[in-house]
Amino acid sequence: MKVISSRTSRKSGRVLEQALSEAGYDGPKIVWGYSGSSCREGVLNPPGAVALATNKRLALRAMREAGVPTLYVGLNEDWEYPVVARPDFHRAG
Repeated sequence: MKVISSRTSRKSGRVLEQALSEAGYDGPKIVWGYSGSSCREGVLNPPGAVALATNKRLALRAMREAGVPTLYVGLNEDWEYPVVARPDFHRAG
């Protein structure tokens, strides 16, 4: 098993695992939507990253602090419509 997934992410986790298998992936296990504490070190996308990704504002801050180029549009700026936005917290994509 190359992908560790939760009950709710199991379907997409299986698709990812199949694609990895077909591509000959032989790297570390990948955590896919699972935030349990049973994962060990040495996995890609560890539970802390999964938990952080559910809060987009905190995830963007962490990426900026790590030097990843990000775009943040504040509420007081003039926008040209249409605008695609996401709430701070969301589930399922």
